[in-house]
Amino acid sequence: MLVGPVADSPPAARRRAVVGAALAIGLVACATPAARDRAPRLTPTTAPWALDGLRGEWRWLLAREAEGVRTVEDERWEFVDDRASSAAQAQALLGRYVRDVEFTSLDGSPFACNQAPRYRQRAVFELVATVEAGAVTIRETDARAEPSPCEHGLRTLTSYRAELGRATVGLTSPRGAQTLLRTGPGPATLAPVVWPGDAPVMSGAWTFAATTLGDADLVRDEVEHWQLTVDGDDHLAGTVEREIRYRTADGSAPACGGPTSWRLRERVRLEGQRDDDRYVLREAEVLARAVEPAAPGCPPGAARVLDSALVELAGDALVLEWRGKRRQVLLRP
Repeated sequence: MLVGPVADSPPAARRRAVVGAALAIGLVACATPAARDRAPRLTPTTAPWALDGLRGEWRWLLAREAEGVRTVEDERWEFVDDRASSAAQAQALLGRYVRDVEFTSLDGSPFACNQAPRYRQRAVFELVATVEAGAVTIRETDARAEPSPCEHGLRTLTSYRAELGRATVGLTSPRGAQTLLRTGPGPATLAPVVWPGDAPVMSGAWTFAATTLGDADLVRDEVEHWQLTVDGDDHLAGTVEREIRYRTADGSAPACGGPTSWRLRERVRLEGQRDDDRYVLREAEVLARAVEPAAPGCPPGAARVLDSALVELAGDALVLEWRGKRRQVLLRP
């Protein structure tokens, strides 16, 4: 079991305690624009040109702390001109915003999804802005999220009513209200959004680190360094160097009679083969193994059984399911 609470599944005590209120950072603004910043009200004459002030770059940023988790939401919006030269054509702006949300466990407890104390979710939303019934309307037309073991995959599209100010855009939607602040004139065209998780590669270096509570109330501090290669025949080969420190939580002598702490170091050769959209991986050979200092009668014991796992890429992470439904997530160093 994991030592400490899992940050995205807080216990009842943590759920009752709100660690902090929402914090304003830099460009944060959640209310509608101040009256002095508002642009003139749209009329049948001015409405066709209302989108002129929307072109450019905008940003919304919010941080908050609750239930032991710090959440930072960062949205960067862009709008570019997509109007025909003829004034008779209906006006429209193309746009998009990239939403980047980072979650951090305040006490260092790992999240269940990636077995680490921090993770992020990123998604891009495509937009079209028009003037309808004398008001600026922004619609989300499509959304794409970066693959990751923490991505839930649910993105509901919505629309916004926009109130343009001289340096702000107040948005209202079924999700609530927010205010974008202008950050620049923006690009001439919308460049593609690319993330590492869009084109994952299994070859290369991977790492794993975790602290867990094992048998006989012994704490395990584990660090692993993986090196994998995949050839043209989808054959997987590599090695893992593993170091596990065993200790009691209070530093007392363990019940098994060993020292107060000891380490297992081993190096294992790996082999695998692709099977549809995943790989079947097996520990082929233990190349080296040592326990320092000797701890007879204590974990990990003398027996060493070679294991196997199903391996899948989840964005820029590697998810392994070992025999016995043991899940492990490897991350890039």
